[in-house]
Amino acid sequence: MTTAARGLARAAAAVAAVGVATLPASAQGPAWVGAAGVAATSPLLRDGNGTEVRLRAQPFVALRAAVARGRPHRLAPLAAARLGAAPVRLRAPGAAWSGGTAWQADLGGGGELQPAAWLRVRALVGVSWLRGPRDIDPFAGARSLRPTLEGGVTLLRSGDRLGLDVAVQGYRLAPRGGSAGGVARLLVGVSHALGASHAR
Repeated sequence: MTTAARGLARAAAAVAAVGVATLPASAQGPAWVGAAGVAATSPLLRDGNGTEVRLRAQPFVALRAAVARGRPHRLAPLAAARLGAAPVRLRAPGAAWSGGTAWQADLGGGGELQPAAWLRVRALVGVSWLRGPRDIDPFAGARSLRPTLEGGVTLLRSGDRLGLDVAVQGYRLAPRGGSAGGVARLLVGVSHALGASHAR
């Protein structure tokens, strides 16, 4: 198992432990939600020669679990995981070429609030693991887990299991060369409640 994989496993265990520790003894079972969509990501790197490294549209799948959902205006503990893949695109003055494929895995925990029957709002802190071609920065120098912040909303009709998901995530990369700074992702997709425990 690689160092990054071990770190991802440790982070998953930590998120699960925090979620279990915060649940009341009488809490109902978790409400599971699956989601799929596409993410748009700001440039990962710009170097001094004007070369830019970015991800093209990134399809993803996700799974969320919330406890005590369905109680308006009450914060529900939430855990989430996401996996996506996207082509790497490099651009330089007068040229552009493909750099292979990058995989990205996210794991986070936080809370979800339902201020209205048609709206859910969530906020998470977590980690993101980004792996791409080893000969391209920032992938060659950013193998470790990166802390993330994420906020999102789900729009739905009352009683409907389908929802429209919109989220924004931010993290920082630390490449060996060039300037990366903060990276932002806009994630848009469709979610679907799984199982009877979702019923409100």
